[in-house]
Amino acid sequence: MTDHFLCCHCERSEAISRTTKVRRFGLILLLSLWLTPAHAHKPSDSYLALSLHGDQLTGQWDIALRDLDYAIGLDADGNGEITWGEVKAKHEEIVAYVLARLMIATDGARCAISITEHLIDNHSDGAYEVMRFAVDCPAAPRVLTIKYTLFFDLDPQHRGLLRLEEQGRTHTAVFSPDRETWQLEGQSVGLGSQFRDFSRPGSGISGPASITSCSFAPCCSLQCWSTVAGDGKP
Repeated sequence: MTDHFLCCHCERSEAISRTTKVRRFGLILLLSLWLTPAHAHKPSDSYLALSLHGDQLTGQWDIALRDLDYAIGLDADGNGEITWGEVKAKHEEIVAYVLARLMIATDGARCAISITEHLIDNHSDGAYEVMRFAVDCPAAPRVLTIKYTLFFDLDPQHRGLLRLEEQGRTHTAVFSPDRETWQLEGQSVGLGSQFRDFSRPGSGISGPASITSCSFAPCCSLQCWSTVAGDGKP
C-alpha cells in the first residue's frame, strides 16, 4: 500500500513537472512572439519626384516617419507617437542624414540640393516627412546621374521610387541596394529625344532603368503625394 502511494505520488510529481515545463515553454514562446515586432522593421518605400523644365530641376521627397525614427530617432519622449514638434526639432538632422544619401549630378558635375519646404503627408501606410527642394546644377543636363542609398544599410528591403517629369514625359525607376545609381541620357538639352538609360561599370545595374508603368507605386501622380496645406502639421 505504501509502495503504491509513493508510486502515485511520483507520477503526480512528474506530471506536475511536465505541465510546468510546458507552461514555461509556452510563456517563453509567447514572449518571443510579442517582443519580435518591437525590433522588426517593416520594409518600406520612399517617393522621389523630380521635375525638369529647361535647366531648372526641382524635386519632392516623401520619406516615412517610421523609417526616419528608426534611423535617427524622432520620438523624443518615447511615447510611441511622433508629433509635428518632434519632427520640426529634427529638421536639420533629417536634412543632413538624407542628403548624405542622395547625389544628383549633370554631366559628371555634382549638383547642390537645397531644401525649400518641410511638410507632413499621410500615405496609406502612415505619416511621411515631405521635403521640397531645388537642385542647382552647373549646366542644363545632357547626362543626368542620380545615386540613392537611403536606408539600404539598415533595411535591404527598402526601395526608392523615382518619378522624373521632363518636357511632357514621365520616366520612372526603382532604387535598391543592387541598383543604387541611374544615369539618364538624351540627345537634346533637358533629356529630350531618344531618352535612354545606362549604368556605370561596376554599379551592378543590368536591364532597363526607365520603365513606363507605375505598378510598383501606390499612385503615380503628385496629387496622390500631395502635402498638407499650411504649416505642415498633421
